[in-house]
Amino acid sequence: MIALTGATGHVGYVLHKYLQKENMPHRVLVRKRTNRLSNVEQIVGDLTHQHSLQQFVNKVDTVIHSAAVVYPKYGVNEDVINVNYICSKNLFETAKKAGVKHFIFISSIHSMEVPTTGVFDETAALVKDENRSYDYSKAQMERYLSQQSGIKITILNPTSIIGGGDFYFNGFNQLFRLIHSYHLPMLTQGGFDVVDVKDVVKSCIFAVQHQVEGKYILGNTYYSIPEIAKIYGNIAQKLISPIELSTPVMKMLATFTDFVGKFSKSPLPTNSYSINTLLELKSPISHQKAVNNLDFRPRVIHNSLRDIHKWIENQELILD
Repeated sequence: MIALTGATGHVGYVLHKYLQKENMPHRVLVRKRTNRLSNVEQIVGDLTHQHSLQQFVNKVDTVIHSAAVVYPKYGVNEDVINVNYICSKNLFETAKKAGVKHFIFISSIHSMEVPTTGVFDETAALVKDENRSYDYSKAQMERYLSQQSGIKITILNPTSIIGGGDFYFNGFNQLFRLIHSYHLPMLTQGGFDVVDVKDVVKSCIFAVQHQVEGKYILGNTYYSIPEIAKIYGNIAQKLISPIELSTPVMKMLATFTDFVGKFSKSPLPTNSYSINTLLELKSPISHQKAVNNLDFRPRVIHNSLRDIHKWIENQELILD
């Protein structure tokens, strides 16, 4: 039996669908029952409810912890650190105490510092800057897990995840939705390494089936924002001709949105954090360790973009 958190989020939802496809029994932890998740046991509660956590991990072999608060913004946010680190640590301790044999943590490439030279791989230093709350919270959980024993532990560090199954359209998926609706007035410079959600999910399932331990970067290929926008526009047959901003203009825009963002409940898409993330990646990201140990075979970008196009069009999730 597998216990899965975050099943209403992007990775968690696609994981749920593939676990069903593979006939792998699992249950999910949800804040409230939802028709979005079919034919699966739903434990109502959250990471702060000890009783529901105990019920969630009871008679479970593997916990896949996908739930997290994403916070793409600078600044110390105690809620992010509490959910992504403190509550995650409590989930691990509850699972271990209940006799769970394998704990899989879906972390992020952002838990690690971008190296100034050389290849970006699993040896990169973990983030120590609390002002980057999301990055720091993931890094803290990884530090904690690295000190544990008596249970198999797997840490997965995906790059920027794209693909169907995303009800909230975070990251690059937000870009594709804007292109699709012709609501993209401008394109920024920079870019990032992207990975298909299905490749992340399949590696996670491989880790479950083969009891693979360790830390693994799951990436594919670096694409600039203009490049990947053009590819998606061609697939979706959307003629796009937005203004391409220069780096200085991007930084000026980020300064403005940082100010406006002080009065917004959620981070704006062009703040300093997101702009710096797009501009800072210069080292190639290696996923070779995952290729060697997780049978990781990232798919061609055009297939991933066709999947997200179908998802945007009619919420059709293609399992293969």
